[in-house]
Amino acid sequence: AVGNGMAGRVLDDSLVVACGDGAVRLEELQRAGGRALPVTDFQRGAKVEKGMMIS
Repeated sequence: AVGNGMAGRVLDDSLVVACGDGAVRLEELQRAGGRALPVTDFQRGAKVEKGMMIS
């Protein structure tokens, strides 16, 4: 994906996340102790917005 910024920062609402060199578009996310979910399902239960930091 195209983008840059501090590693771990969400760059847009489709969950493009900055990394050390460029950015990646997340397709699945997993909370600690949970199961991996597609981004659309994950976003139904968790608010992840542009500008947030994730790890």
